[in-house]
Amino acid sequence: MLKRKTHVFLDTNVLLLPGKGIDVFTLLHRAMEEPYRLCTYEGVIKELETIMKGEKKQSFDAKLGYILAKQKALKTLASSSGAHIDDVFVAKTGTRDIVATQDKELTKRLKEKGVRVLRYQQQKFIFA
Repeated sequence: MLKRKTHVFLDTNVLLLPGKGIDVFTLLHRAMEEPYRLCTYEGVIKELETIMKGEKKQSFDAKLGYILAKQKALKTLASSSGAHIDDVFVAKTGTRDIVATQDKELTKRLKEKGVRVLRYQQQKFIFA
């Protein structure tokens, strides 16, 4: 029986990190000790698109994150229309999944649900 790869969901703030010179994909690969598949939600892609239309520095970071999400072929899953993306992460991710985020409140909510969380800290991703 084939074991399902662990889904590692990337939050918007993680996809903004490459704009600051951080190679999140290599760092995530180093942090993972099991087979995984990178994923995100449509709401994250929409947030990146919105940020791309805004302030210049954030716009660059968002555009780079958007391009890398497409190049790395992140599996993009539907998110509830109109729902806040943090609520989508909490509602749709399970204990077999991992979420990479820098959001402290989201981290707290996910950990209460039993979802593993990766955070970028000290030049690497660590489990929170």
